[in-house]
Amino acid sequence: MLPAVDIDAALADPQLLGAAMGNLRPWGTWRVVLKAAFGLPLTPAEVGTFGNVAGGRPAPAARVRELWCVIGRRSGKSRVAALVATYIATCVDHRQRLVPGETGSVLVLASSKSQASVVFGYVKGFLESSPILSRLIEEITADEVRLAGGVVIGVHSNNSKTVRGRTLLGCVFDETGHWRDETSSQPDIET
Repeated sequence: MLPAVDIDAALADPQLLGAAMGNLRPWGTWRVVLKAAFGLPLTPAEVGTFGNVAGGRPAPAARVRELWCVIGRRSGKSRVAALVATYIATCVDHRQRLVPGETGSVLVLASSKSQASVVFGYVKGFLESSPILSRLIEEITADEVRLAGGVVIGVHSNNSKTVRGRTLLGCVFDETGHWRDETSSQPDIET
């Protein structure tokens, strides 16, 4: 596990998440939203950007418990879902939340197996392209990455039965608008 690093620093550092993000200019609005969601201070220009996308709401004063984004097609939602999961798993200190021998999970749930595969590819890309984060990888399976420090990033399709029984350090729900509704055998409400 790395020492705690804020999301803005992790994005800017080519040794961390910046290795896979590359040029941050196209990700400017996402970066502002993530900074606000994690309770980081915003510059005056970023406050304006946040207000534009948040319907005039002020930026939160502290890290939020939930972040819901209504985003259009081809806006990088799945890549940001992978980024947030990777950040929470690698750059947030979880030692106070886990007892010795316990495994903590950062879970990403997608609308389908094929979408989960896309997000998982991004997660692996973030980890493998970083000289620092790649050293944390202990094992990669078809849909999970086991990291040093007792943390697993799991990327699965939405299914309320397969996500039970985990110690959750964070959850990222990708494309919830395409999850099955309460009349299906895998209701989003149960998840």
